[in-house]
Amino acid sequence: MKRTRINPANRDRRKRLYERNYGDKADWIRAQPCEVTKADPENGWPIQAAHTKARGMGGCGGSKLDLVPLAPWVHRDFDLLTDARFLAKYERTKQSVKDAAPRYEAAWQEYQAREAA
Repeated sequence: MKRTRINPANRDRRKRLYERNYGDKADWIRAQPCEVTKADPENGWPIQAAHTKARGMGGCGGSKLDLVPLAPWVHRDFDLLTDARFLAKYERTKQSVKDAAPRYEAAWQEYQAREAA
């Protein structure tokens, strides 16, 4: 019996998930200062579009509605540290970062409206 090679990734599915989880908003988010440290990408700091809600296995449960800009080290700590350790390190609660997501969504919608006009 001849065996056929299985594709390592389904490109169409990956593209569809990226659009749902990040979309055009991700580039806009990456241009904003870090929500926690205020590190600014215009000064050379890398910024990541971070989901404030866990996406689960394989990133299949994400939404671009809950993106916030975080520096890579803050993003790592947001995902790995307990609430108490995150608070001790950054003097911000994880919940306060999560609560910022709707503010970024509103700013994104406003930006899109201005660009369309």
